[in-house]
Amino acid sequence: PLAMLTTFKGREILRSTKELAESKQLRVIYGDTDSVMINTNMDTISDALKVGDEFKKSVNERYRLLEIDIDNVFRRLLLHAKKKYAAINMTEVDGKYVDKLEVKGLDMKRREYCSLSKEVSQKLLNEVLSGEDQEVVLNRVHDYLRELAEKMREFSVPVQKYVIYTVCFG
Repeated sequence: PLAMLTTFKGREILRSTKELAESKQLRVIYGDTDSVMINTNMDTISDALKVGDEFKKSVNERYRLLEIDIDNVFRRLLLHAKKKYAAINMTEVDGKYVDKLEVKGLDMKRREYCSLSKEVSQKLLNEVLSGEDQEVVLNRVHDYLRELAEKMREFSVPVQKYVIYTVCFG
């Protein structure tokens, strides 16, 4: 019963937080368990943080023993499925914000994929999340995949890039 109550309250709080965001004309693009991602529609990081801080304050005023905080500011986000996404995260380094690719739950992070698969995934994500014109990105992706397929057919990709390393316990 305690686990069911915890899950119920979590869903209730998440639903309430989503409704609050929408009442402030913010679009919730993802929410799960303990997080809500909103699209601020802002062009600068300072404006996005301002919207985030105002929303955070509104949510935290509703609860006595529960607080949300801003964990990340994403420039761009590619949602694949529940708990699976790739994003360009704006990370503060020495007082300046820099782009950093963040990947959660996607297969390219898993151990049972070969290095070639991971390299290709990384390249494609960088292209898709680059923010450049869609036609340019699409052409670059197609060119890259055609070149890679040709290299594979010519056996010029080193065989170790196909190796899958696994850990066995026995």
